[in-house]
Amino acid sequence: MFRPTSILSVFAMVVLLVLSGQTAVAQQRLPEGQIPDLGRPTESGDEIPLFDYDQYFPGSWPFEWRTPESPLGTGGMIEGRETFAAGDDGRNYVSSIEAVGPDGPFTVAATIVYLKSQQSFTRLENDSRGFDLLKAGRIGVTSVVSTPSIMSRHHR
Repeated sequence: MFRPTSILSVFAMVVLLVLSGQTAVAQQRLPEGQIPDLGRPTESGDEIPLFDYDQYFPGSWPFEWRTPESPLGTGGMIEGRETFAAGDDGRNYVSSIEAVGPDGPFTVAATIVYLKSQQSFTRLENDSRGFDLLKAGRIGVTSVVSTPSIMSRHHR
């Protein structure tokens, strides 16, 4: 037969295990959006705060991309990790991607310039698959100017 004290002991241990698991989950810091919660849906007249690159990006981010067939490679699933850090000169940022796609493993090294006061960024990528990409755009502005990527092939 079960004794009341052993049942209480088991119950107490289960409660402690559950609570310790919740504490571990609470300690994991997930990225947060930078637009304040207004308690209502956003409206076109809401002020958009300046994007804080240093708060949002640094660190390592896993990703999965489902890509179409294109001049950049075979379509399909790409899985990998992108790591963001401050650049050595303190004026820009760097990013490195290690990934595996339908055509095999590849790497990308990027230099990123983010001008907070102008809400603009430029990203130059050097891809091990044999091409460079230049991407430029604006972040957090109501009139978005879309700049197409510029691609160049490496000469071999």
